[in-house]
Amino acid sequence: MKKYSSLWKNIQNILDKKGWSLKRLSEESGIKLSTLNHYKYENVNPTFEKVCQIADTLNINLDDLRESNTRE
Repeated sequence: MKKYSSLWKNIQNILDKKGWSLKRLSEESGIKLSTLNHYKYENVNPTFEKVCQIADTLNINLDDLRESNTRE
């Protein structure tokens, strides 16, 4: 099983709750799908600007993407 960064785990959880695909996030945010794939599958860290763009698109706070949110 692929190990994702804690940031991406939180993004994926939010996408799942919204019923959004990575493609939809790309379309809604204006971030290229290939860029999102780098973040998800290659553990490339997005810039702060991109994290803000993703959070704005998902209508969430940056705190919702913090590592502590992955703990059960």
